[in-house]
Amino acid sequence: MNLVAQLRRVIGLGAPALELRDVSASVRPGDELRATIQLAAGSRPVRLEHLELRLDEERLTYTTQATHEFDFWQKVGGFSVPVAGRVLAAGEVLRLPVTLGLPPALEPSAAHRRYRLSARLGPLGLGPGDAVIVSVVA
Repeated sequence: MNLVAQLRRVIGLGAPALELRDVSASVRPGDELRATIQLAAGSRPVRLEHLELRLDEERLTYTTQATHEFDFWQKVGGFSVPVAGRVLAAGEVLRLPVTLGLPPALEPSAAHRRYRLSARLGPLGLGPGDAVIVSVVA
């Protein structure tokens, strides 16, 4: 691989766009969380390597009148989506429906606790990604 190709890869030029769609608005502990991962190639073909889906619990760590900050607390679940070696042609869109089983002992969302579903493309999660907040109800 030449230097220009390596630089494009590091900064993400030519990387596909990734979006989480059709995510379940709210789920119950023990149920399945459903979503669709949409990958869209840009003006050039793109070779896919690694796609990771995960659900993390976040806890409120700092609050003032104007701002609330949540930080990672623990990984609830996740898996790797098998896309390695697949090539998206220029302009091609790939939609992957995914289902993630939730643990039955999962605590409901609250003012101090929330859950973030995220998808990240690329080795070590350095590629494009997307995340949405999911509500867990009792």
